[in-house]
Amino acid sequence: MTTVSKTTEYPDLISDEYDLNQDNLLNYSEFASDTLLEIVPTITEFTSVASSLIETAGKSLQQIISNDFVDSVKEKELLILPDIESSKLVNTEKIASAISNAKKFDLGQNFGWIGNDLPTSQLSTQPQCCGCSACCGFSSDFNNDSLNQTTTPTNGGLTPQANTGVYYIDALLPTPANYWVGSTISYSFMTSVPSYYPWNYPERNKFVPFNTTQANAARRALQLFSEISGLRFVEVSDAGAGGIIRFGTANLGNNKSAHAYLPDNNPLGGDVWLNNSDSFNDTQTNGSFGFATMVHEIGHALGLKHPGNYNAGGGGSQGPYLPAQEDNNKYTVMSYNRHPGSGIHPQTPMLYDIAAIQALYGANNNTRTGNNTYSWNANQAFIQTIWDAGGNDTISAANQSLAATINLNPGSFSSIGRFSNNSSSRANGNLAIAYRVTMENAIGGAGNDTLIGNSVANNLSGRNGNDYLFGGGGSDTLNGGAGNDVLVGYSGSTEFDVLTGGTGTDTFVLGDTSNVFYRGDGFARITDFDWRYDYIQVRGTSSQYSLQSGNWFGNAALDTAIFFGNDAIGVVQDSTNVSFTRDFIFA
Repeated sequence: MTTVSKTTEYPDLISDEYDLNQDNLLNYSEFASDTLLEIVPTITEFTSVASSLIETAGKSLQQIISNDFVDSVKEKELLILPDIESSKLVNTEKIASAISNAKKFDLGQNFGWIGNDLPTSQLSTQPQCCGCSACCGFSSDFNNDSLNQTTTPTNGGLTPQANTGVYYIDALLPTPANYWVGSTISYSFMTSVPSYYPWNYPERNKFVPFNTTQANAARRALQLFSEISGLRFVEVSDAGAGGIIRFGTANLGNNKSAHAYLPDNNPLGGDVWLNNSDSFNDTQTNGSFGFATMVHEIGHALGLKHPGNYNAGGGGSQGPYLPAQEDNNKYTVMSYNRHPGSGIHPQTPMLYDIAAIQALYGANNNTRTGNNTYSWNANQAFIQTIWDAGGNDTISAANQSLAATINLNPGSFSSIGRFSNNSSSRANGNLAIAYRVTMENAIGGAGNDTLIGNSVANNLSGRNGNDYLFGGGGSDTLNGGAGNDVLVGYSGSTEFDVLTGGTGTDTFVLGDTSNVFYRGDGFARITDFDWRYDYIQVRGTSSQYSLQSGNWFGNAALDTAIFFGNDAIGVVQDSTNVSFTRDFIFA
């Protein structure tokens, strides 16, 4: 193998295998899910929040969004909202700093890792495993001479703790974290069992090359990793040394779907094997167990480990681990545990996988830099994470009939489409936006949708249904569309939000029980207030406010400005028919 040299040095880490007999692991039902491979955080569900807010005048926004979220955005200006449901906020700068400061040491041009040196005496020259040696077919002759003959020991060492300081990255990296050096990695499809496999390894049992379906799935999965990282994958002939990553199938025994070898300078390093006695590996459609297995195993071949203490071949996986509530496919395809909010399987590397791969190999800043719209077939099931490097981008649920939750914050989760292709229930948290990704726009569908903006100027369109629109930071444009909608531009002192309710009974929120929004230079422009149906919510009492008519926007009709003291916080466009007693909700 020549293009990128393999690294070495961690003794007890090998491949992974899915256990087909454990009910708490992945569901192995086959689902064909043809979705966009455009690579794409769950928040508290806000279904029917519009009607509840109208029914309970004065309800605090902190009861709808969380206190932690509102306060943190206002006081700390944090840009990432991984999960409103648990009020966990991660600072973008911390992630960027942790990734950029990760130490990488090269031994010439052949080796790379994160960390410092160990004494040479602590080096291992054996293939690395993520569990017991039996998982990769190692038997009593683990130190078989044929292996030692193909291994070139290094003259350096590895740190006993590869730690980026970001818990969800460290939970996916072995200690030390080996990775391939260089930006180009070759791969090939085995035509026979490579000679470096000892006679008693399971890979020699009924070898069969990848079929066309499996080979195309491997290419697709490698492309996904290329889109998120600084890696480029080049297919080569398997003749001779073959590729850095080699693919093959064999009868690996019962209770195993596949395994892969972590990066290593032993020729086994990077090899990916599917169990050809497992029929699940025959189906490689998006959302299937087979394709999720392919992505999972390539993750191992690139240097990722399991995030929990398990391994299908026996034994466990090296720590540190993710918290139990995050050790599932919602956060990482490397987990054995199913996504709690979906009945299918991931079709991309997930939120934490992308962060970990980028910690090792950097990010691909050329992926989808145009103006992209991400949408899915009506009510289909999918699980994926978006990596998008630029442009003015949109997440659309316009063709969905089930209620959608779209959160544009990096590191957050959205809920779009079905739990499974055969279910009428909605998925929960099946779409993630990778850290350091900026999305600008969201479009709802026919259901009672929740659209959450981020720190930049967003355009949120609810369309049909009783929708809840929250602009967040930046000067946002919110359009409720048909239905009884709630529009919250939010409390930026320099924001100029445009709020359009559309048809139905709409509520324009300029304050809650804790805050008067738009203090300072900013204000909300309410474009279509109808005194017969709509309401304006503010904080405090009517004695604190005044209404003043004037021409604010240069139109022929006069407008009504809403003042809190001497501070204009909102303007009702083209109307002077505004009354505190009739039209306002005081929180």
